Amino acid sequence: MNKVGAKLIAVACTVGLLLVILWPVRLNWQKSPKDNFPLTHYPMFSQMREGKVTMTYLVGVQQDQRRVYLSYQLAGTGGMNQVRKLIRKRADKNPEKLCQQVAAQVARKSEYRGVEKVKILKSSFIFDTFFNGDTIPQKNEVLCTCNVNHPSE
Repeated sequence: MNKVGAKLIAVACTVGLLLVILWPVRLNWQKSPKDNFPLTHYPMFSQMREGKVTMTYLVGVQQDQRRVYLSYQLAGTGGMNQVRKLIRKRADKNPEKLCQQVAAQVARKSEYRGVEKVKILKSSFIFDTFFNGDTIPQKNEVLCTCNVNHPSE
């Protein structure tokens, strides 16, 4: 094959690849775009979501009743999503045991010296209000509360 033929094949492949990549963009101007893998419109980012999320998370309470959001790492090792899933499962199964384990971790950490109690909360948040600055949960359930026993100094 000569150089001109090789270049024509490279140009044809490039143009074909660009067409395949850009083909789903035409869906942006349709009334009801249809998602077809692998040439996807990817509606995950463009369609309305349910509007609400429920999370199980850890909160510390200081003597003056101020809340401190506790790190997910106090409940387990691994990535954030992995440990958040673990927190949810353990809190559903045995919140008291999880609370005691987190309280023991809090007692060992100097950055949590002022935390006197640990709470495991299950809260529902509305996306629209949350991302507009109102971070107060729509629904809030305390699954467990336990005391932190800091070592004597």
